Amino acid sequence: KKQRIFGVAKNSLSTHCSPVYSYPIPSTLTDVEAATLPVVYLTSYYALFHKANLTKGQSVLIHGGTGGVGMAAIRLAQSHGLIVYTTCSSPKRQYLKDMFDLKDFQIGDSRSDAFVQTVLKGTGGCGVDAALNQLSGPLQVATLRCMAPGGHFCEIGKYDIMQNTALGQGLLAANISFHAIDLLPLLEDPGNKGFWD
Repeated sequence: KKQRIFGVAKNSLSTHCSPVYSYPIPSTLTDVEAATLPVVYLTSYYALFHKANLTKGQSVLIHGGTGGVGMAAIRLAQSHGLIVYTTCSSPKRQYLKDMFDLKDFQIGDSRSDAFVQTVLKGTGGCGVDAALNQLSGPLQVATLRCMAPGGHFCEIGKYDIMQNTALGQGLLAANISFHAIDLLPLLEDPGNKGFWD
């Protein structure tokens, strides 16, 4: 009997492929539902636990909490005992509260830098241990202001990277690590092994 699997592979628009990362599809998911999971969960897992090395009790700011990567990151963060702060547009706040049992003090506005005060107030002025960022320009800089000393800034957005946007390095002075998260190099390196949770 053939097993249904989902995953990530190079040159996978074919009848056969060799996945770099794969996982059996649970019987509760359709093939279409399963196809939505690998990239968002692998991106989130790689950023939060491989690059930022987060552990239970640490805090994370996840931008775009109602998007695919945002929801995957929140789910992973909660399953690992992390303290979650997230952002979204105002009409989507209730969805995050219902879906993830988040409280108002954990949800900031994704359309302005008001989320900085949400995060700093929620962390007692300390900032978060990691940020999963997809905001660009001034909102990227605002996110860096949310970082705790020694924190990890994980950039999944491509706009500022592709534009080679300047970043004030003083924002990294408190031993902040900046990680550009990109799955393509992982697929191109044959030495990579799957690290599904």
